Amino acid sequence: MILSFGDLHFGLRSFSHQQESGFFDAEEDAKIVLEEILLRASKEDIDMVIIPGDITHTNKPTSLVVRHLTNWFHRLNDLGKQVYIIPGNHDDSVYSHSTAFISELKLNNIHMIDKALDNNSNIIWGEWNIVFAPYITSISGSLKDRNTEVHSLVRECVQASKNKTIVVSHIHESNAQLGSEQVMISKGVDIVDMSSYDKEDFILLVGHIHRQQLYKKKNTTVCYPGSPYYMDVTDAGQQKGYALISSDGSIQFEQILGIRTFQHYRIPEDINPTQFLKGMRVSKNQVMFFTMPPSGKVFEKELKEYVQSLGNFFGNVYYKTQELEIRRTGIVVKQNDPYAIMKDNINNVFNENEGYKNFGLTKEQAEEKLFNVMSSVFQNNQDNEV
Repeated sequence: MILSFGDLHFGLRSFSHQQESGFFDAEEDAKIVLEEILLRASKEDIDMVIIPGDITHTNKPTSLVVRHLTNWFHRLNDLGKQVYIIPGNHDDSVYSHSTAFISELKLNNIHMIDKALDNNSNIIWGEWNIVFAPYITSISGSLKDRNTEVHSLVRECVQASKNKTIVVSHIHESNAQLGSEQVMISKGVDIVDMSSYDKEDFILLVGHIHRQQLYKKKNTTVCYPGSPYYMDVTDAGQQKGYALISSDGSIQFEQILGIRTFQHYRIPEDINPTQFLKGMRVSKNQVMFFTMPPSGKVFEKELKEYVQSLGNFFGNVYYKTQELEIRRTGIVVKQNDPYAIMKDNINNVFNENEGYKNFGLTKEQAEEKLFNVMSSVFQNNQDNEV
């Protein structure tokens, strides 16, 4: 089997205190994850390890992070199994990438694939052909164009592939459900729609999206191992771990235990949130988030002290009015394509009270005019983004 994990974001420090080790709580979670993966990779049923990007949280990781990863890769190398790594968008920079040091370690079994279609970017695993499409800075050196070039590379790999192919990359597929990466990815990032291709026995193994998921696009299997630990409130209640790919193409997930879990609690109206929690079984080693009405604000200090007395971390509290809750839950995004989202919003605006008549336009004319304007604004934002 192949063990695959991605989006470790080692160096992330959200919802953390610095420990005596020098690492922050979130970094300690990453260290636990690495130990669990090393243990699982050592089992006889694992043939190789694939890491589809974003090992580090920034392209300038601290010396603590680099030192720990260096030690870990030495230990992983000693297992005698092949390990393949590609950079992700957080690893990448104009001049190089944060994980370039891995190649400098010159470990026999550790392979950094950071060049498109080089000699190591196409390997054989049983009956499967594995192709790597790394997230790398564009040939022109422009950060602005790198998403476009990475997606073009993925399309090239898909179109050239035959049956029983695994393409490994770091992209956003159109049906992927977003998670904690929403606050980390660039606005207007290119989206790939795999329904354009119809490949038998084809797997797209991808990093970038932090929510663990597995779904079909026609005959293509899309697998996101997801981030292996919790990062923000959007991860609350999710399973975190890694993916296992069998030689028959089946995929399953295994959960990593021992890390902090993130939980989101909704406090009802007219209830003391501390008393509400005392009526529940609350486990330790949690980061706790709360949504409650504005009337609960007077209890925030008491709630924070109680959470800390449980040995847990007080993440955040969100105050929502009933009106805002209705508006928020009433928004349903049917597609992840940003243009489709804009058009849905335009339709909603002009369907309400037939507002387009105020402009002396037909509904169709108003939709087309506004959609063109918003598309132009969207494209300008995308072109100006670095």
